[in-house]
Amino acid sequence: MNKRTRRTLWIVAAVLLMLAVAIFLRSKAPPEAARLLPESDGIVYINFKPVRAFLHKDMKPPRRVAEYQQFVDAIGFDWEQDLDEVAIALHRMPDPNGPNGAVAYSMVLVGKRTGKRLNDWLEAHAASRESYAGHTIYSIPSEGRTVRVAQIGYDMVAVSNKPTTEQIHSMIDRHRTAALSVRSVSQSRAGCKPSD
Repeated sequence: MNKRTRRTLWIVAAVLLMLAVAIFLRSKAPPEAARLLPESDGIVYINFKPVRAFLHKDMKPPRRVAEYQQFVDAIGFDWEQDLDEVAIALHRMPDPNGPNGAVAYSMVLVGKRTGKRLNDWLEAHAASRESYAGHTIYSIPSEGRTVRVAQIGYDMVAVSNKPTTEQIHSMIDRHRTAALSVRSVSQSRAGCKPSD
């Protein structure tokens, strides 16, 4: 075997090894919804798809209070049927007796797309809006706290009731970074340069 063939085989073996390591690490990585969460004191992740598939025949629609039923009808999203994944970050508050209570949360919800109807509801109920990195963050007053909500992906919504905007900004930034890396890989495969 000549030197050139040996070198080519070593390069192919190295590429295959790197690909195998990348696939292995990806399989061990937390789900995307959990990876988007900001730093916190604890994380809870639930994937409802297998639960719904297993219990689908036995599930009966829950009875809802009228106000909640109006919310479900307005946004066109049935939480019991349409929510696929939820990742929640718990943030311990420095003053447990303060207006924000002992714990705040940030979460990423993954489910069926509701875009326009959800945005219409958020627009109607928001006390204020902020534009950040191409996303609109809606601030909704709720039980003495401000809940910030932003649609960050086709089927993802980020929510945080932490007093500052740092957590919702972090989730948007993490989603944008993940999307940019996927986009640049697909563009490089197609022979295109990523646009600024």
